[in-house]
Amino acid sequence: MKEYTIATEALGRPADFDQKRDSIVRVEIHRLRKRLLQYYETTGKDEPLRIVIPEGKYVPLFVPTARSSALAVVPPPETPAVTAPPVETALATGPDPGASFPAATPPLPPPAASPKGTTTAVLLAAALVLAVSYMWSARAKAPSGPESERVSTERSMTASPVQAADAGGEIRILAGRDKDYTDQLGYRWSADRYFTGGNVNKTPHPAVERGSDPALFAGHREGEFQYDIPLDPGYYELRLYFGETVFGEGNPAGGAESTRLFDVIANGNCVLDLFDVLADAPGARVADIRVFKGIQPAADGKLHLSFRANMHNEPFVNAIEIRRTTPGRIRPIRMVAQALPIRDSLGRTWEPDYLASGGNVVKRNRPAVDTDTPEICRGERFGNFQYAIPVATDGTYKLSLFFHEAWFGPGNNGGGGEGARAFDVYVNHNALLANFDLFRAAGAPRRALVKTFHGLKANARGKLLVSLEPTHDYACINALEAEDESPEPRP
Repeated sequence: MKEYTIATEALGRPADFDQKRDSIVRVEIHRLRKRLLQYYETTGKDEPLRIVIPEGKYVPLFVPTARSSALAVVPPPETPAVTAPPVETALATGPDPGASFPAATPPLPPPAASPKGTTTAVLLAAALVLAVSYMWSARAKAPSGPESERVSTERSMTASPVQAADAGGEIRILAGRDKDYTDQLGYRWSADRYFTGGNVNKTPHPAVERGSDPALFAGHREGEFQYDIPLDPGYYELRLYFGETVFGEGNPAGGAESTRLFDVIANGNCVLDLFDVLADAPGARVADIRVFKGIQPAADGKLHLSFRANMHNEPFVNAIEIRRTTPGRIRPIRMVAQALPIRDSLGRTWEPDYLASGGNVVKRNRPAVDTDTPEICRGERFGNFQYAIPVATDGTYKLSLFFHEAWFGPGNNGGGGEGARAFDVYVNHNALLANFDLFRAAGAPRRALVKTFHGLKANARGKLLVSLEPTHDYACINALEAEDESPEPRP
């Protein structure tokens, strides 16, 4: 079961599909793994059989659970039986560094069949897995009550859902979409509204790198248009979502930087001038989130957002989010290296670290010690990777990085101790930690460690680029938090 086969026979890609330039298969399989995890951790927790797609592979495993003592998985004729791994191992989101994952979760042997029969079996297996994904998606989106209460409890975190739809007067709009949508955190995104002008376009393959949810990028409004959004009095944070799926390398219209340039005006103030999504993201099919703070309604009680062409092609936007904040600050951004959002013991919400590119994610079975919030350290991203954290350009920020050494050290699988792992940490290419030895800094295996830095500023594209680069073995992190520490404006 190869990436090329899935792309051409299941996802409709042409025969000249190039997996180096088009990551659609890897992205969709990643989304499918996440949905399966969500399903089996919630609605499907009592299922006697689980569908598992091991990291780095595309062949599904069918794994009996402890509740399936009466269920026997019979191998195909003349095919040796394969012992399925424990569910906990199979559901891990990736291998420990240095571990041999295929040995822990052996793939099912291929049936003895003709090439045509093999392809049919592959597509049937893929169809079954995709059907489960579809049913989970449909069930999660099904209305369950009045509009203000339609929050997906099946996608809940370790506690109750975070928010009801449009709570506190907040606004979330899917540009160019005709249906409402509830995201992983329980926030309701409304169908397109409050607009004048422009055209609707849908994106056939909306998977966008660094996007919190591909559904936010599945459509867009394009052309010369304006939104007039009613707001209650107060201060707001405005987040605009862009993902260039028309122009750029690998996209239908081709081109590169400067192919599309436009302006965005908020209540008469130009907040984005000669805006080029390809340069800002950077790249095609990469999610770009721009953040603006101190937003207030105009005298008529509305936020007027205008999208105007500037030189080349037409402006567009995928989604608009308006959130209440304190004056002069944006909300904290908290992320964990885990597949699902969590609420910690202090009542704070942490999102999956969708803003990362590169690295691998694993789930740790041994908790961190000496911390009030061990739950945020249960997942780990390791490798050579970067986070692009969207913040307002006019602010200063505190960045907290959460670590615990769960692989190296006495009693851990990797053995060793000091000197086993070292890496550098940069923010916007400025070094924060050099040759950082996590075990030495923590003083013991699995001891939680937080490194905090103050006075950080965004780059010109409104990002804190947090890069973790190995100097020996892999870099790693469990969670990170960015908080606006700008002084509040004077009355």
